[in-house]
Amino acid sequence: MHLADPTVMCEDQQLKVALALLDENRTDPLNAGVELCLKILLNVVAAPAEPKFRQIRTTNARVKDTLWTLRGGRLALLAAGFVESGESIVMDNVDVPRIERVIAALKQLLAARLERDCSAKRAHADAVRLSQQKSVEERSNMKLSISDDAASRREPGWRPQVSAAAAKGGSTITTATDIGASGDCC
Repeated sequence: MHLADPTVMCEDQQLKVALALLDENRTDPLNAGVELCLKILLNVVAAPAEPKFRQIRTTNARVKDTLWTLRGGRLALLAAGFVESGESIVMDNVDVPRIERVIAALKQLLAARLERDCSAKRAHADAVRLSQQKSVEERSNMKLSISDDAASRREPGWRPQVSAAAAKGGSTITTATDIGASGDCC
């Protein structure tokens, strides 16, 4: 996906693109990055006048490793109202409703991802259970067939079937029809 300059996009576009990019990440990094982003945004909402919550150094190891490596992580903060300023991103004007919309969207993204992951796990568990049931049924049918065969051998007058190969002695087999294969398909 080719992204336009995030400073030119409107807030809704930034949020939509950020959410789409975030959703492309694997679950574990997504959870860690979104949790950090939520913590940052919730701190700003809790204390909008506190400057330490409205400035984040982009060189901070945790931010760099958790949020900047996450596709869409930076853009989520920009959608909340942060702007890039040198080696930091800052929020000069605190727009609490805007931040709360981003917080709600991020929480919804995490909930949707959790539901998808749970559905995928349930589907996988169902497939494994079905496969196991099929194996148990096949084993049961095989045991039943073996016990039926054993019972029929104990019946009076039972005689073993001799294959064509055994009847000819094995060494005199020269064609496929000698062993009962006629070559007719289906």
